[in-house]
Formats: sequence, structure tokens, C-alpha cells
Amino acid sequence: MPPHDHIAEAKALLDENFAGQVPFEQAEQGIERAKAVLLMDIAYTLSEISHDLKAIASRGPGG
Repeated sequence: MPPHDHIAEAKALLDENFAGQVPFEQAEQGIERAKAVLLMDIAYTLSEISHDLKAIASRGPGG
């Protein structure tokens, strides 16, 4: 299953909140949600890198 497209979700949240169509407080909350979504994407990417490095390390020298 492909990973969730966090970047597209964050962009949509920011686009929605910077369009000037929502009150400032709501825009601020949307920006915070977008930041959280991007942090989830970073965590997912780091998890994938960790998994790949463990697989490489398990092969041993000359793997």
C-alpha cells in the first residue's frame, strides 16, 4: 500500500488557509495541522530509512 501523500495534504491545508477565506484563528489552526502532517511525513521517511539501513546491516560485510 503506498504511503499517504502528506505533502499534498499539507499543501491543500495551506492553500485553503492562505486563500483568505477563513478567519485568522481557523487559518492558524490549519497551519498547525499542516505542520503536524509534515512532521508525520518526516517520521514516516525516517522510519523507512531506518528499516532500509537495518536490512543493509543484516546482510553483513560484503553483503
